[in-house]
Amino acid sequence: MSKLPSRLNLLLFRTVLGLGLLGPSGGHAATPEIAVDAQYDTAHVYVAPEDFERFVSSLVATFGGKTSKEGVFTVTPMPSQTMSQLVLTPVGTVFVFGFKTPVPYPFGIERTGYLVTDLDRAVQAARASGADVVVAPFPDPIGKDAIVEWPGGVHMQLYWHTTAPAHDPLESVPENRVYLSADRAQAFVKAFVGFSS
Repeated sequence: MSKLPSRLNLLLFRTVLGLGLLGPSGGHAATPEIAVDAQYDTAHVYVAPEDFERFVSSLVATFGGKTSKEGVFTVTPMPSQTMSQLVLTPVGTVFVFGFKTPVPYPFGIERTGYLVTDLDRAVQAARASGADVVVAPFPDPIGKDAIVEWPGGVHMQLYWHTTAPAHDPLESVPENRVYLSADRAQAFVKAFVGFSS
């Protein structure tokens, strides 16, 4: 296991505090018209296709919950194919991808996805708060997506569904850790808090 350089700081954000994209039942949300509850915020995990089913099974065995139907989709604006499945646990939601084609850049470096009610307004708010839009909004099989990059290199997917999903509320709000250099931590916090408040 490699040791992190001493200049890296750990910024720990509870989703309810630091990732203020929560809706009415989730607590803090200064922009409730685009915010959605914590059970729709997803951790993104990319695995080799041959490990896909074993990984999904291990998540459910460890944390409980259920899965969506597994499928193969194009979830990028350029041609690609990935196995995809949502794992809905009581303590957080994980979107698992197993690309059968090379993963197109910058996909695979985004850490999380956040469901919003209005993708264009969410992208505009992220940009106004200091994020770069690295993948402009594009259609996917069930809605639209975009990828933004926050100061310090933190990538995030924003997404919108044509039909709103209905997932059970979480038993607890998961934390989301962000590792940044000391030089960029303050810029990230300022930009992200501006976006989420």
